[in-house]
Amino acid sequence: MQLSPGKRIGIHGYIYIFRDDFEPAVRCAIDRYVSPGMTCYDIGANIGLWTLRIQEIVGRSGQGLCV
Repeated sequence: MQLSPGKRIGIHGYIYIFRDDFEPAVRCAIDRYVSPGMTCYDIGANIGLWTLRIQEIVGRSGQGLCV
């Protein structure tokens, strides 16, 4: 499954663009514990910001699921 962000407008667009500065602890945890090929769930995903990050890491052989 390939996820890509939709139109980046309003606050959601800025959060996506500056996501490396937004909630750095979450970003660090994803980078540390998520590996290519894994299946990961983003529970309580809101706009799915971290689901996109997860999907970038797991690649085509894994799945990032927004619940």
